[in-house]
Amino acid sequence: MASGVKANSECKKVFEKLMRPETSHVKDEGEEEIGRFVIMKLNENNSEIIVEYKSKPEETFDDFRALMDAAAKAGEGRYAFYDVLKSDQDEKAHKGAKGDMAMIVWCSDEECGIKQKMLYSSSKSALKKACTGFKKEFQVNDLADLTLEELQSKFKK
Repeated sequence: MASGVKANSECKKVFEKLMRPETSHVKDEGEEEIGRFVIMKLNENNSEIIVEYKSKPEETFDDFRALMDAAAKAGEGRYAFYDVLKSDQDEKAHKGAKGDMAMIVWCSDEECGIKQKMLYSSSKSALKKACTGFKKEFQVNDLADLTLEELQSKFKK
């Protein structure tokens, strides 16, 4: 089911930068460094997917989880791409290391309404079309399931 929503061109640009190990953690002229994740959302009139947040290199999964929780508490869904390191790699110690790229579709069962869930579910194909090359897609609806350990275990399957 397609919603007619398009992914903003910045989504693809930021995703590609996150995917490239040689440039994702390096400042380009006039650009910010990007850490392990980017968060995207539907714009105010639900017509376009836009980049909401580009992580800084020092930010960790806990920072990511807090941002996703804040979106849920506002009754909103989010899309995210997260560079998941292996379970034996510490995020801070392995700055710049590349793991497996995950696409996360986040709509809290408790906080998001049916309309919000349907919009995010039906619009993800536009983002997937613009941002190719990630390894796995995860639909997450409960904060208890949004853990680094859970993502790492899903890559082992």
